[in-house]
Amino acid sequence: LYEDLYTWLSFLNSSPALSQWRQRFLLSAFTLRFMERLGYRVQLRECLHCQESILPLSFRWHTGKGGLVCTDCVQNSRQEWIDTKVIAEEVVTLLRLARENQLSLLLAARLPLDHVRVMLDITHELMQYHLPFASETPFWAGIPSLDSEPIKV
Repeated sequence: LYEDLYTWLSFLNSSPALSQWRQRFLLSAFTLRFMERLGYRVQLRECLHCQESILPLSFRWHTGKGGLVCTDCVQNSRQEWIDTKVIAEEVVTLLRLARENQLSLLLAARLPLDHVRVMLDITHELMQYHLPFASETPFWAGIPSLDSEPIKV
């Protein structure tokens, strides 16, 4: 954890000035990585139930169980997966990018505002559900709000 935090802070220290949304995206990425180190790995590649690869256009999200569920499993076990919600492929791509790529690559990622907002909400919900110290206040609340600011690519 110390090495991860040190690497993260060094990365931020050497990064150029970042837009508000880029800062939020990076903080969400760090949070997902930190949660994984704590044992809360989010399933972003295979179905939580059948363990098969998730195909595009069939993304369903379950916060409580921590990841993606395929449409077939949702249809076959409706009661078990009643709390799933449809999630856009672009949001899944952002979640994967945030958790699995080098930090330097996160500086160049294209960040559509709507998808970043969903990603932030998902990360916050995961924290609230799985971490005993999670707060009702969103983790990005310390970043000044400039909603009219355009996203810089």
